[in-house]
Amino acid sequence: DITADIVLGGLFPVHSRLETAVGQTCGELSSERGVQRLEAMIFAIKEVNKNTTLLPNLTLGALIHDTCGTDTIGLEETLEFIMDSLSRQNLPTQQCSGVDENFNKTLLAGVIGAASSSVSIQVANLLRLFKMPQISYASTSPDLSNKHRYDFFMRTVPSDAFQARVIRDVIRALNWSAVFTVNSKGNYGERGIEEFHMLAKEANICVVEAVTIEHSFTAEAFDDVIRRFMRETGMRGVVLFCTDNDIRKLLNAAERVQAEGRFSWIASDYWGTRHGLVKGRESLAKGAITITLRSIPHTEYREYFTSLTPTNYSKANPWFEEFWEKNFKCKLTGNSSTCPANTSLSKEMYIDNKVPFVIDAVRAFATGLDVLYRNKCPNTDGLCEDLMRQNNGEELMSILQNISFQGVSGEVKFDSQGDATGMYDVFTFNQTESGYNYIKVATWDGGLHFVDPALQAGGLDLGGEGVLLNPSGVQSSCGEPCARGYYRKLRRDKACCWTCLPCGKDEYVKDLTGCGRCTELERPDPTRTGCVLLPLRYLSDSWSIMVTCFATVGIICVLGVSVIFIMFSETPLVKASGRELTATLLIGLFLCYVEGIMLILRPSVFVCGLQRFGVGFAPCVCYAALLIKTNRIARIFAKSERSTKPPDFINPASQLLILAAVVGVEVVLAGVGLGYWSPKQTEKFPTKSDILSTCNIQDYDLVVAMSYNVLLILLCTIYAFRTRKTPANFNEARYIGFAMYTTCVIWLAFLPVQIGVNDKDYKTLTLSINVTLNATTLLLCVFGPKVYIVLFRPTRN
Repeated sequence: DITADIVLGGLFPVHSRLETAVGQTCGELSSERGVQRLEAMIFAIKEVNKNTTLLPNLTLGALIHDTCGTDTIGLEETLEFIMDSLSRQNLPTQQCSGVDENFNKTLLAGVIGAASSSVSIQVANLLRLFKMPQISYASTSPDLSNKHRYDFFMRTVPSDAFQARVIRDVIRALNWSAVFTVNSKGNYGERGIEEFHMLAKEANICVVEAVTIEHSFTAEAFDDVIRRFMRETGMRGVVLFCTDNDIRKLLNAAERVQAEGRFSWIASDYWGTRHGLVKGRESLAKGAITITLRSIPHTEYREYFTSLTPTNYSKANPWFEEFWEKNFKCKLTGNSSTCPANTSLSKEMYIDNKVPFVIDAVRAFATGLDVLYRNKCPNTDGLCEDLMRQNNGEELMSILQNISFQGVSGEVKFDSQGDATGMYDVFTFNQTESGYNYIKVATWDGGLHFVDPALQAGGLDLGGEGVLLNPSGVQSSCGEPCARGYYRKLRRDKACCWTCLPCGKDEYVKDLTGCGRCTELERPDPTRTGCVLLPLRYLSDSWSIMVTCFATVGIICVLGVSVIFIMFSETPLVKASGRELTATLLIGLFLCYVEGIMLILRPSVFVCGLQRFGVGFAPCVCYAALLIKTNRIARIFAKSERSTKPPDFINPASQLLILAAVVGVEVVLAGVGLGYWSPKQTEKFPTKSDILSTCNIQDYDLVVAMSYNVLLILLCTIYAFRTRKTPANFNEARYIGFAMYTTCVIWLAFLPVQIGVNDKDYKTLTLSINVTLNATTLLLCVFGPKVYIVLFRPTRN
């Protein structure tokens, strides 16, 4: 209506885009995205003109053009707006030939549109040169927030940066770890999916494969995309930033390759809650999750639109008759019309979800123009010269950036980038009793809020009846969940797809994608996700009890023999044994049994000191006493063959001095070891399941103790063998000889075990058993016969 005082230009995709061999052109009529939105602008202008407080005494009009959803056509149509505006500014006193006389008296104030982001970008680049404001009702590309490039562009819808956050939060609620992404070629799809990829990376959501649908894609190319997706058996989620044409073609491809129910679609607002997009493909779209801008149903507009007929529609919409013919599948050709005479649009028909934003865009312009008009033309009835003769685009933009009002979609205001606040609704497309329908399940205003709080715990149902929890546990991941102790080995062809491989016995699963080795003091915890300290333990209880019992019995026997020898100290047998050396030998045996127990006690500095000192000292006392005894007997009988004079150093004092000298060597050697390696508790690792607490017995301690004691044993054995034929009254040498032979056998068995076994448990136990077993051998062989004679054969004593 160009006879109005102020005209708003309108850009709508009345027809869809059609790809041809020579380029893009106009295709079939778009009822929802085109005609409904166009009529919303006409409806909003009529509402403004009815409002006596908004632009009083002025009439608002519309000049609407069809962009066909392509940037080139949109740019051509915008040029017509510019030419109209320039003609009114540059020809103030002339009229254009063939145009209504009121044409030059109207003001083209700005442009409503366009729908597609790619079209809006081209239009915004042109309009900014002429400082003409533009408000879009559907362009959501993040690029349009750049005020350095698009300083005269605003929109009543938020940027796709918000929409990408909604999709990310939905995927989080579903507990998915990986998705496919598909986007249309063009600014809307490319920038939207770019924002999502960035957010997905931050949220550890893997994008297994990203596909951009080119304008040249054939049906076979769409089929190939679906087949590639189907190869990943664990993948269900597909994120779509696509136009309606591309979504439809993708669903058709899923039907051709028999992928019904195979994928769970999460779509941007281009899909929204549109039924025409999925008509005939409902089963393929079942379970889809779609995002729409939050809006409140406008009953007045529904009543307005559904009451339109070919006899009462606005002439500002030259495509209404084409819409009517498509909707009722008839022809309006004058008297031969095939359309029903008394038919009307259904009151329940679907209304495009961008309609409220078109109405709010018109209302925003009207509010801004009202402020501008009152500033420029105070107390004026109609347009004034200042408003008509000056380019007021910059001033109008400044006013628009600061307005706010309660619109159809909610509170309308613009941020510093000219964007509206991001608020969305989340729907699922599922089958209900009345057929397939979109069901609202959540809202988003910076965070996801479920309509039913129970949904927050279970996610969204992608295949059940209605809106339910997710009992089937639908997941989307490029790999099966790994069992305990298994890690994800990423595939080379797809960086976030994996196979499960086991970690080593001493390793834990680190960050799900690798194995970490526990330190020497640790082992994997029961969940195999970390390490725990190895438990500290001591020698095996069963062995310790056995050795302790054996040594305790030995101590009792030693004490018993000592009591017997004290009681019968004046008898010939006891006197002939040499009471001093016998007492020393009994003390040595007692120390051997005590050392056997000390070797298995819980380690401490004191216990470790006694262990390391006693392991050589206790046996040395025994073997030194026996060596001096056998040496004394051998020297006595060797001297008797040559002389009747007794040999030197056979009296008790001399023997004790010799004994002290022999044992002193061991004391010095043991003292050197203790001085160089201070006794302390140490930790050994016989297995990776625990830590053995033991004493720091050095190889030096064992080598010195064994070497010196073995030397004493060999000397004892030699002297015992030499004195084996002594008279019966001196047959103690024979028992000593037998004890030495047995001791040699025990030591021959002990040394390979002690040297060859690496297990610290067995090394300590064999050392303890060796000490106590040698003491028992000496106790039985040396003292057993004497105790028997003293107690049971006193006549032989």
